[in-house]
Amino acid sequence: MGIRDRFSAVQLSSFDYCRKFINTYDPTIPSAVAVPLAAWSAGILSSTLSAPFDVVKTRMMAEGVTVSTLPKMIRGMVAKEGVQVFWRGAFMAWLRLGPYSFVQLSVWHTLNERR
Repeated sequence: MGIRDRFSAVQLSSFDYCRKFINTYDPTIPSAVAVPLAAWSAGILSSTLSAPFDVVKTRMMAEGVTVSTLPKMIRGMVAKEGVQVFWRGAFMAWLRLGPYSFVQLSVWHTLNERR
């Protein structure tokens, strides 16, 4: 399972969870509001949860790290820059993925409802 697959799994499952949560919290919210809100939330969650994988992958590629030295590299990152290093660039990813998820999942949900 690649990084893209994990991202899609997180995105779809968080969309489904957020949509159900919104409908449970306030059933009077119309679908035209609940679905885009859940899609936007899914974009935020998926970019936040996938950011550490992207940071580690980027560092591995930049530094030429092999899998055998990966734990040493991760410990070094945390020791030098703290745990927040894993979310470096997450805001920019969210700015890209938030609107993308908003459109993609809203359209996907609308097309699935029409079947």
